Amino acid sequence: MIKSFETPADKTIAECLSLDNPKSFFLFAGAGSGKTRSLKNALEHIKETIGDTLLLLGKRVAVITFTNAAANEIKGRIQHNPLFAISTIHSFAWELIKGFDIDIKEWLRVKLTSDIEEKEDELERKRLNPRTKQTTIDNLTDSIAKKRQRLEVLDTIKHFNYDPTPSAVNSNKDSLSHSEVLGICASFLKEKSLMAKILIQRFPILLIDESQDTNKDLMEAFLFTQQSHSSSFSLGLLGDTKQRIYGGGKDDLGATCIALNFLTPSKPINHRSGSRIIELANKIGSLIDDTPTQTAVDTNGTGVIRLFIVPTKVNKAVAEQQIKEKMAEITGDTLWKKDMWENEEGATLVLEHRMAAIRLEYVEMWDSLKDLKEFDSIKDGSSADINWFANFIMPLVQTENPFEIAKITKKNNKDLFKKADKERLEKIKNNVNKIRESYANNPDITFEAIVKIVREGGIFEIPRKYNEESERFASFFATKFSQIIPYSKYVNETSDFRTHHGVKGLQFDRVMAIVDNESNWNTYNHAQLFLNGSANDSTLRLLYVICTRAKKSLAIVLYADMAQENIASSLFAESEIIVLN
Repeated sequence: MIKSFETPADKTIAECLSLDNPKSFFLFAGAGSGKTRSLKNALEHIKETIGDTLLLLGKRVAVITFTNAAANEIKGRIQHNPLFAISTIHSFAWELIKGFDIDIKEWLRVKLTSDIEEKEDELERKRLNPRTKQTTIDNLTDSIAKKRQRLEVLDTIKHFNYDPTPSAVNSNKDSLSHSEVLGICASFLKEKSLMAKILIQRFPILLIDESQDTNKDLMEAFLFTQQSHSSSFSLGLLGDTKQRIYGGGKDDLGATCIALNFLTPSKPINHRSGSRIIELANKIGSLIDDTPTQTAVDTNGTGVIRLFIVPTKVNKAVAEQQIKEKMAEITGDTLWKKDMWENEEGATLVLEHRMAAIRLEYVEMWDSLKDLKEFDSIKDGSSADINWFANFIMPLVQTENPFEIAKITKKNNKDLFKKADKERLEKIKNNVNKIRESYANNPDITFEAIVKIVREGGIFEIPRKYNEESERFASFFATKFSQIIPYSKYVNETSDFRTHHGVKGLQFDRVMAIVDNESNWNTYNHAQLFLNGSANDSTLRLLYVICTRAKKSLAIVLYADMAQENIASSLFAESEIIVLN
């Protein structure tokens, strides 16, 4: 038995993790409070107290995380101990329902039939409205046709698969999408007692990180299971209700857990940020909900915040560089002026990916790809077609080292070298040289020209789509190949830029948060908040997240045409507001 605990919250959690007397809990752990550390401590406690018993019984502890990166981080912290099954919510749900093909088929039959009826009713209403665009009619008609076709082939499917690739959802008749896997699992847990028994038999303890953003239907199914089997199942939820920024989460999770008699430990101390940054976050957080505010650690210092109001008709790149220089002057921290921040040194946060594309100068490439069905995988950097350029052609033209050139070529074309005779090696060398020379002689060379050079060489394999579906990629092919360089840095998080949503869970010494709404999304309106002190829930939650990323200093940048005297000062002191002219 562990004799001591780091915090009272860790002690409370440990009391829940028992096979004889399991209890369930919701841990409120605000930004920078050490939520992941508490999760690790809980897993260590399980290992030392009931780990051997669980393994002898053939049972494990399940840990659900929000992203693959978070799953990998936790696996590393516990040294990949087989006692713990750590996965994302989609993977976990699929492992539960996998193999129940007959039940899945019947669920899909009901769901598809219902969807078709709803779409047909919607189509009829749209047709009666003279203002409805033809594209809307066409999209609805196409959706109904695809659902009917899927319904018709349903009985021919023997086994279902889950395809986690966003761009390939339902690409095969036996593939299940993200939403279908979650919907099926939630339905089975609520309606089929066997599924709940399977869950508890495999995993008598289930811990869910970032629980505030976990799919609402599945979360309710887990809560239902816990209430039905409270004597044999411990459900542990960890999260920060203020940071619920994704659609689909359960909005009353904290209140629900209290109503269900969950234990509710909290971690009110912020170990990350300076006290002024925490004070700002507390003010924003109090406008979101009444969960506990945070307390600063004295050793973190005060921290610096500034709100910069910048006229809309300016060169934004110049303005943002001026802000960095101003922050360096205010803080005495010269790293604010550094061209490229590394690791946790700093980050520039933007509302959407395209804002980063503009600032990193690959927006033409970005816009040429945004209408493709593969765009989801292009956004997250997992597109094999785009990565052919990013992982093979790009590094090939960026190095002068002949050994590195050979290494890149072999890594991306392994089959070519299995039986490479002298003639083939010469062809490889010639084509590599031609690619490199073409870029060196013309830095503005297009993607199309690069593909043409590779095709003429007749040695390297080109992505199938570029040959078979070249018309779909015509706009992309016409843009400059050099834009793949900043794109690759961005999706691999080696540039300074991150999105507001994508930065959750990270921390940086210096943060410049650009809250400009370049796409005019109705969801967010920071200008309204700073003008009259009011804003919608989505705006407040996102602002809370981006402010709590900063450890030492924070610059919030709003592009708006307003005078300083018109700015509401409830969040900022007058001296913290700077209007750039």
